[in-house]
This record gives sequence, C-alpha cells and structure tokens, in this order.
Amino acid sequence: MSKDIINNLITFLTEANGSDLDEVWHHFGEVGALQLDAENSINFCKVFAKEGFLEYPLWLQNDVIRSLFNDADDVIRKNIKEILGKEIFCMALTEEGGGSSFRNVKTVVRKSQYSRESIAQGKKIYITNGVIADHVVFLARTEDQQLNIFYSNDLKNMRREKIPLVRELDKYELGEIEFVNTKCICLYDNNPAKGMFVLNKALSIERFYCAITMLEVAKSVLDIFKNVYKKKTGMLNGSQYWKFGYTKIKTNIRLLENYTCNLETAYIDGKAIHPMDAAMIKNHAAETLNLALDMTAKLLGAQDITAANILTRYCMFAKAYNNAGGTNEVMKEIIGADL
Repeated sequence: MSKDIINNLITFLTEANGSDLDEVWHHFGEVGALQLDAENSINFCKVFAKEGFLEYPLWLQNDVIRSLFNDADDVIRKNIKEILGKEIFCMALTEEGGGSSFRNVKTVVRKSQYSRESIAQGKKIYITNGVIADHVVFLARTEDQQLNIFYSNDLKNMRREKIPLVRELDKYELGEIEFVNTKCICLYDNNPAKGMFVLNKALSIERFYCAITMLEVAKSVLDIFKNVYKKKTGMLNGSQYWKFGYTKIKTNIRLLENYTCNLETAYIDGKAIHPMDAAMIKNHAAETLNLALDMTAKLLGAQDITAANILTRYCMFAKAYNNAGGTNEVMKEIIGADL
C-alpha cells in the first residue's frame, strides 16, 4: 500500500464520506490495512500523525501484538493466525499503583481443573483500546509467581469500563479491564523466559512507533512556531532568542530523523529493535516535542491560555505519548539499567 493510497483513503473516509476517526480505523480493518508490512505501517504512522490524527491507531496496536504470537506455542499460533489483522486486540500490562513495570504485576492465573484453559483474576488499567477490543493479551503471574503472557477472548467474564479523558483526548480509547474468573490460555507455557523476551521486543516496537509519531508532531509544531514568528517579526525585531530556539528544535529533529531512519531500515529488514534503542529514541523524541511546544507557547504569549489555543490538542497528546504511551515505566527502567 503506497503513501498515495493511504492519503486517498484518509481523504475519502474523513472528508468525502464524512466518517469520524473510529469509522476510519474499522474501515482500515475491513480493507486489510491491519495486515500491513513493516514499511507501510511506518508510512501509515507518519501520514496519520502529520494529518493530525494522533489517536493510537488500531492497526499499529495489532502490529505490536502480532509479534507476540510469532513465536508462541504452535497450537496457539495456528488458532490466532486467522483472526490477527481482522479483529481488534489490546495489550494489557499496566496495573493500578504499579504502572507497567513487570515487577509490580499482581494479576494471577491459575490452572483450571476441568480444561486446558486457565483462570485469571486481577485488574488492568489505562489499557489502549481495552473497551473496544475483541481479544485481550495480558501479562500475569502463574501460581508459582512466574511471569508469562496470556490470551483471552472470554469477554463475558471481564468487567470493562472506558476511562473519561480530557476533551482533547475524547476519541482516545483508554479503559480498565477486570478479570473475574476469566478463561485464558498461556502463550508461552513451555518457555516463560522466551515469552518475556518476546514481550520486550514487542514493547520496543510500540515505543518505536510512539517516537515516530512524536517526531512528526514536533515537525508540525515547528511549522506553527515558524508561522507565528513570521507574523510577529516586526514586534520581535530580530531577537536572537527565538532564532536560537528555532535552530535548536530543528537540529534536534534532524538528529532524530537520522537515528529513526537507521531503526526504520533495521525494522523493515526484519531485524529486532533493541529495547535500549527504542527507549532512548522515544525519550529524545519526547524531549524534542516538549521543547517545541514550550518555545511555541512562549511565542504565542497570551493566546496560549485562551480556548482558541492551537497547541492545546498537541500538548494533550504529548502527555499521552510521553507519560502513558509506549510503557513509560519500562522505558525508564531500561534506560536506568543501561546507565
């Protein structure tokens, strides 16, 4: 799927067809966009971010989760292969009071006496697409306290509730999921250590996509900065402060583009993205975006606190991607461990 086709789909679905963003995601599932290859997933991510569609896309969520099943036990992989790319999945890690840190997982899965399925008890919170998902992949502890990855579509034994968000994020699907004697299957029953290794690889992909999105948003904010500066040139009288700020943001963006390009090439070639690389690039992308937002807000002056502020939506999504998206706690742990 080329960039032109992607652009045409966006135009048709959002303008000519009058669809809202939720309809766009579901239609992309119908046309097979949930089964994009690595290169087109990256292109899709960039185009949507550039067009201002910043909600976490369903096809990227599936792209991340698909990688969890690639090395799963044979029986599970065969059963899941047919529905991956056709229905909505979510990945549930975060728990209340514990974030998405692996060490704080309290959800427990016990073997059932009556079937090969297991039973899950616990609660996950701040789960992207958690309320609308048809299938849930989650992290939990077995009875012997080992961490492993589990899969469930036993929706009737889950309590799911959408978490109210600020107006600018009202289309962002974030929910909590409570497992109440929920039937589930272990993806890596024969090799829990391999499961955790695969999960780290999947989280690297998620952080990588978050970084790409924030980079594209930073470019958009820089354009806003440039346009506001042009309008205020006479008043600013050639101030070096603003020129230096613009140059600093632009330099950071160029460095990010070079670093991201290397990771993109590796990902498209089928190579794994190292968790440390993904964590560092997401961290640097967040800092660059926040710098661009801060400088632009100062340049806007009083307009920054008005209801008409053009940066409000970008600021909200910057918080969502930096503090929530891409498993922020895990990212910090990886960076901290490396240092």
